[in-house]
Amino acid sequence: MSAQAQVFDPAKASVQTLFATMVENLKREMRRYKAVTVGFSAGKDSTCVLHGVIEAARQLKQLEGISVAVRAVTSDTGVELPNQHITSLEMASIFEGYAESVDIDYEQVWVGPSPINSYLVVMLGMRGVMTMPQGSATCSVQMKLDPAKKARKRLAKQFGGAANVLSVSGVRTLESTKRAKNIEKRQESSVSAVVQADGSGLLAPILEWSEEDVWSFLRATNHPASAASHGVPSLCIDPLFLHYEKMKTDTCNIEFLTAAKQQMSKSPCGGGSRGGCFLCGRIGDVDKSMRSLLTHFPAYEPLDRLARIFRAGHYVPANRNWFAKSADENGYLKIFSNAYSASWTSSLLKYVLTIDEDEDRYAMRRREKVAKMKDGPLKDAQMERLKVMGGRRFPRLLTEEQQLLIAFSWSRYGVQAPGEFIRIKEAIQEGKRWPMPTDEEIEALKAQAQPDLMGKTIGYLQADPSFADDKAYRDGWRDLIDADSFCAPDIMRTETGERAMYAQSNGISHDNIELADEVSADTSVFESEYDYMDWLWWYSMSHADGKRSNNEELDFLVRSGVIKARPGYHAHLANYQCLNRQLRQLREDGPLNSLEEIKGHPRFLPVEYFEAPVVPAKPKLIVSDGQSATEQDDVPASDADQQMDLFDVA
Repeated sequence: MSAQAQVFDPAKASVQTLFATMVENLKREMRRYKAVTVGFSAGKDSTCVLHGVIEAARQLKQLEGISVAVRAVTSDTGVELPNQHITSLEMASIFEGYAESVDIDYEQVWVGPSPINSYLVVMLGMRGVMTMPQGSATCSVQMKLDPAKKARKRLAKQFGGAANVLSVSGVRTLESTKRAKNIEKRQESSVSAVVQADGSGLLAPILEWSEEDVWSFLRATNHPASAASHGVPSLCIDPLFLHYEKMKTDTCNIEFLTAAKQQMSKSPCGGGSRGGCFLCGRIGDVDKSMRSLLTHFPAYEPLDRLARIFRAGHYVPANRNWFAKSADENGYLKIFSNAYSASWTSSLLKYVLTIDEDEDRYAMRRREKVAKMKDGPLKDAQMERLKVMGGRRFPRLLTEEQQLLIAFSWSRYGVQAPGEFIRIKEAIQEGKRWPMPTDEEIEALKAQAQPDLMGKTIGYLQADPSFADDKAYRDGWRDLIDADSFCAPDIMRTETGERAMYAQSNGISHDNIELADEVSADTSVFESEYDYMDWLWWYSMSHADGKRSNNEELDFLVRSGVIKARPGYHAHLANYQCLNRQLRQLREDGPLNSLEEIKGHPRFLPVEYFEAPVVPAKPKLIVSDGQSATEQDDVPASDADQQMDLFDVA
């Protein structure tokens, strides 16, 4: 610890002392770096830290002539509580304006999971399952921490290396015993930066603060008169308080809100909710935060109901896909509770698209109503509010790109019925809507749960291993045409108009569709909305009748250039083609739509059939993005190790 480090007893410190100590510790460490990143969630802790970092940067520049870049990094998971998302937008705008007023180098950086790794795409795309209680929060890692790390890596390049970047977090030891242990393991400190593996620094300036300290500081800074009396910079952060109070969190801030906002706060000091993702299974059966918000925002009810449906159906055997994503070299296909089933994901996609379409129609009516208003301050205010989400009351659940990635996932795994996606999409476009289950139906669904069955190996299906001999991805239709063909899309040509190829070291050539960074859906291949709709019509005409195979549907999506992937992904596509052919062959001998049908299949072998040591080799599970997989053969019956297998197994 540096001799200049500010040491104090947090329990006896005033708000002014708390803030001044944080700023001095930040200044001392920030002098050694070119840039500072703050993980900003717009929550109470990260708001405290960001306020302190901005003040430290201001003092360094104005008093010492040292300019340190500040970057607030905010993760948008796509499934945040809607009011949390709106609060993040509002708070980000407030801090951007504040940083500009004190003249520092400041930027707001938004990050999020890639579309293929987004929560709904992973679950609806049969790549994995919902995170449930007692499970590790790997969803937070994949949707928040990993995207933030990627952003910091980009910033490290911008500022000459990771050693020039200081990461500042809002963790506190008093948040929980588990967090305190993790903080101790990382050796985090509030007074001196810890050097991380990549060479960057890590500082936790409010490490010893209590929750009361945090709220005391925020209350003090939120009103000019209060800020002056406590000797801290003034910053109006009403959106933060309003959000917490609507979740019935004890902020006791009502007396500090600006007059215009006091009447909006209906439930101060209610006590006890935490913001986060509305589609979370770790919170148990009842999402207290969402239930509190529903009293203020009844339009969120479809989101709450959707989350309850996900949680209720999670442990139901009929809602699980029981196949591994590949067979071993002997053709043994493991049977265990993998991701969600074809019927369940189909139903969930229908609910999600219905919610989005209904909200789009509401937004359209709202825009039309505002457009008819008389010109004046009221119309101007309404027009300004429409800019947030185009009149929607909550963000879109699935973008067009995410929908196409679900279609791709369904086709590559060979479990969903061919053409199912475009049939649902076409029905939605023609006005079809699917109502979600009632409260009684949700309870009945929950009663079908069999959690003890999850994670157990039931047995194996013996498929033909010869399909695995072909290691190359093949599309017979595409191989018949060349760059001069009228059917050849632009993605197949080089800049000179020739057919573009990608050659492996072993001499096998593949089209340059493999050259994208990761698996993605790219609608920019269409020059207009009309072209996209025309392509969807083509998709429907080719596959909606379900007469073609999953492989043919997969080839269609890849061939058209809509689905793109990183170099070498053709090897994974080849494995998926093999799986599809094996499943198709197995279905010729009997149906495989349920666990009962699988166990009654003539090629099914129960796990008891194999006596040690004669046990089939563990099937190698394939991930969709080409990264290494964590095999699930040894998962316990508990769902704890099944959580978010979507990021571990395909």
